[in-house]
Amino acid sequence: MSENDYQQKLETHFPNLVVNKRYSARQEISKIPRFISEYLIAKFSTPDGGFAEDGFQRINDFLLNYRPEHKDREWIKHRIMSEGQVKLLDFFEATTDLRTGRHAVNIPLLNIPNANVAPEVIKENENLLKGGMWGLATVGYLKGTSDKMDIGIIQFVPFQFSRCSLSNFQDQRQHFTLSEWLDLLINTIGLDATAYPSFQQKLILLSRLIPFVEDNTFLVELGPPGTGKTFLFDKISSYSQVVSGSVISPAALFFHGVTKKLGVFSSRTGGAGEGEVTRG
Repeated sequence: MSENDYQQKLETHFPNLVVNKRYSARQEISKIPRFISEYLIAKFSTPDGGFAEDGFQRINDFLLNYRPEHKDREWIKHRIMSEGQVKLLDFFEATTDLRTGRHAVNIPLLNIPNANVAPEVIKENENLLKGGMWGLATVGYLKGTSDKMDIGIIQFVPFQFSRCSLSNFQDQRQHFTLSEWLDLLINTIGLDATAYPSFQQKLILLSRLIPFVEDNTFLVELGPPGTGKTFLFDKISSYSQVVSGSVISPAALFFHGVTKKLGVFSSRTGGAGEGEVTRG
């Protein structure tokens, strides 16, 4: 089967799910998680999967508007005071306080760990309470428990699926040969399947995904820097975490006594697919 026939088969059986991953390697969108960049690529793509002439510029403008740098934190707060609200693209995680009977949310770009959050936001996006979600949040003033207005999330648009149904993928599997399906999986994790000519190489590559779906399965990968050991774990899922430079404190791993937050091991273990940590 030619490359064009294979591409046509993908677009036929997975409409609106095919993204040209070559675009996500562009510098202007490489500073966000891969699945977020692919979301934006799909959002700004033409119906045939290509890009309009100003496609990358539109993505760049979007990130400049909604994904400011941390140095702009005080300027963002100023905008909230003067304009009433702003929209921010970030990773948001909510908590439940049984003592006060309220939910709070962490707004990383503003360095606010216990901001208010509208009840309907939690109701419509329960995964905010299950490890957090990437999305576009409208941040402004909300009434707190003491009827005092404070900063919080008014609206939230998730940039990732809240739930994933495998039934459609299982149904479409019959239309692909085993070789085609392996290539599809390898392409999905952002790699070029044609760079791995043998069937065995492809299986070994995909075996790195096993810890995401099997309980108590661990892999040790050895190799020099720059050989792609952390690429998969850094880009494939929001439930994995890469510790850059191999430097991390016990507080960050287990429990932080000051912030009273569980560390990586405590909050990301307990079931298949709930997260792996790799050291880069």
